[in-house]
Parts: sequence; structure tokens; C-alpha cells
Amino acid sequence: DKMLALNGNTATFLDDAFNREIYRFGSLTDAFLVPLEMEGRGMLMLVSPSEDRTLVYDYRAKQWSEFTNWNQDSGVRTRWLANCGCNAGSWGKTFVGDRASGKIYYLSSDVYQDNMVPIHFSKVTGHIDHGTTRKKNSVSLRIKLIRGEGSGTPTLAVRWRNNNSDDWSTPRTINLGITGDRNVIKNLHALGQYNTRQWEFTCSSNVPFSLIDIEEDVEVEDV
Repeated sequence: DKMLALNGNTATFLDDAFNREIYRFGSLTDAFLVPLEMEGRGMLMLVSPSEDRTLVYDYRAKQWSEFTNWNQDSGVRTRWLANCGCNAGSWGKTFVGDRASGKIYYLSSDVYQDNMVPIHFSKVTGHIDHGTTRKKNSVSLRIKLIRGEGSGTPTLAVRWRNNNSDDWSTPRTINLGITGDRNVIKNLHALGQYNTRQWEFTCSSNVPFSLIDIEEDVEVEDV
């Protein structure tokens, strides 16, 4: 099973990575699509109750993501609360229905929780090797991101795993700054050695958040 886009009589497959993810679903017999609009973003929400997952395709940006509901006590992710949607163009709002309670909410990019439940952002990279499988020293990581938009102590957690290991590092924490802190570049240093590495970036603080750019400085060991 694959997702396709139709342009007239021409059909094209959407992103292969997510098509492979959909192919791994045990069944799509109960899956359904919900079109959503949010402040200029056009999205298709693929809901699979049997897989307990919600995949979302932004067809204008041509980007896939996964929306989840995060249980902060157990650390378990389930599919997103939204189970249906309605684009009310004359009101300029998109409404969604809660699959558990039946409550109706509207979508907004200015709200950073789902009905008072923290949104747990997570970005995991592929296996990075900088073009060589030789051992590398990770000298520093420079992260450009939105900061200075919250109160309290909002944070971003960064961790990694090397060489496809099951073990992740202890997270490093980056302070996202209180209101007025406009330094958008943060640096991490002395990040160990690896042949290949996956990075994970997570944030569940109730603040605006965006990862803008990430650069790593490495030293490749001689053979």
C-alpha cells in the first residue's frame, strides 16, 4: 500500500521513506484520510486506529511528519487525539474532534499544548557518517533555534546513539531562554567518538519552538 498524488491524469508516489513506513502497517482496512488546513498549511492526516498512529503529509511543503499524543507519566506515544476534522473557511479556523472525549478543538500555531497536555516534539536523524565510516571525534554541535519566547526554564534535550547501538547517551540540555534572550545559536562540545551516529532532539516545553539549522564539526581519525 502506498500514498499517491494525482495531478490530472498523472499519479506520483509520495515520499518513499513514509511509503515504506505505511507498507509496514499490519493492515490499512480501518485507516482513513482527513484533509486539514492550518494557517496556510494544507495537510492530509492518515489515521490508522489498528496501528495506533497518525501520519501527516503537508502537501504544499511536501513534508511528512507523525502526530502523536504523549503520556508524560509513562513516556508512551499513541496516535494523535484528533480523529476527524472540519475546515471552516468563513471563520478562518479548522476544528478537530477528540477521539477519546468527543470534545471539539480548533488548530492554532500559537498554542503549544494539546488540551493542556504537553506536545512532545522529537526529531531523530538518519545514521550520519560525514561521507566516511572511519572513526570521528565530534568536536562541537552548533544549533540555531528559536529562543527567548517563554517563561520558566524551557529546554531542548539532545542525545545520540553510535553505530546503530540500542543504547542512547545521557541527554545534554539546552536552555531555550526566557523572554528577551535573543541568542539563537547554542553550542555543545566534546561529544565523543563514532563511526556512524543518530541524533535525537526533543522538546516538550510550552513555548514556540523551531530547529532552524544544525552543524557539526568533526575530526576524522587517520587510518
